[in-house]
Amino acid sequence: MGAMNRAARLLELQEYDLALERIAAQLAEISRRLGESAEVAAARAAFEQAKARVTALERQRQDLDFQVQQVRAKREREEQRLYGGEVRQPKEIEHLQREVESLRRRTLDLQDRELAVMAELEEAEAALAAARAALASAEQRWQEEQATLRRQQAALLAQQEETQHRREAARQRVDPQDLPLYQVLRARLGGRAVARIERGVCAACRVSLPEREIQKARTSPAMVTCSNCGRILAASA
Repeated sequence: MGAMNRAARLLELQEYDLALERIAAQLAEISRRLGESAEVAAARAAFEQAKARVTALERQRQDLDFQVQQVRAKREREEQRLYGGEVRQPKEIEHLQREVESLRRRTLDLQDRELAVMAELEEAEAALAAARAALASAEQRWQEEQATLRRQQAALLAQQEETQHRREAARQRVDPQDLPLYQVLRARLGGRAVARIERGVCAACRVSLPEREIQKARTSPAMVTCSNCGRILAASA
C-alpha cells in the first residue's frame, strides 16, 4: 500500500472519528438539557411564593374578620346593657358609654385593617394568576423542547450507530502499523492527525509546504508529516 493511500485511509478514519466526537458532544448537550429547566424551576418557585402570599393574606383577612365580629358582638351586648335600662348608676352608665365608644373605635380600626388586607389580597391574587399563567407557559415550552430533544437524541443515536459501523469498516482498511502514530497524533493535535494538502498548503496549519515535501507525500512509500504542525499529509492523486 503506497503512502498516499495509507494517508488517505487514515484521513477517512479520522473523518469518522471526528464525526463520532461531534455526535457524542451533541448527545451530551441533549442529556444536559433533558429534565426540568431553570426557567420552569424559577416559574414554579415564583408561583409557590405568590400562592403562599395569597394564603397568608387570606388567613390574615379571616382573622381580622373574626376579630370584627367578636368586637361588634361585645359592643352590641354592652349597648344592650346601656340602653336597655339594666344599668342605672351614673358612674356605671358613664363607664359603659366609654366602653361602647372604645369598642366602636376598635371595630372601625379592625375594619380599616381588613379593607387594607383585602386590597393587598386582591393584588396578590392577580399576581398569583399571572404566576400560574407564566408557569403553564414555561411548562408547555419545556414539554415541547423535551419532545424535540428526545427526537434529536433518537436520530443522533441512530446516526452514531451507523457512523460507528462505517468507522470500523474504515479502520479495517488501514494498515495496522499506521494506527499507533495516528492515535498519538490525534491525542496531541486536537483530534486531527491527518491533514490534506490543498493548493500547496497544509489544510490544518495553513502553512505553505515545500514542493519536495508535496512530491514526497505523493510518491514516497513512507508517510510524510507536515514540517510545521507534524500532521500526516494526505496528498491528492
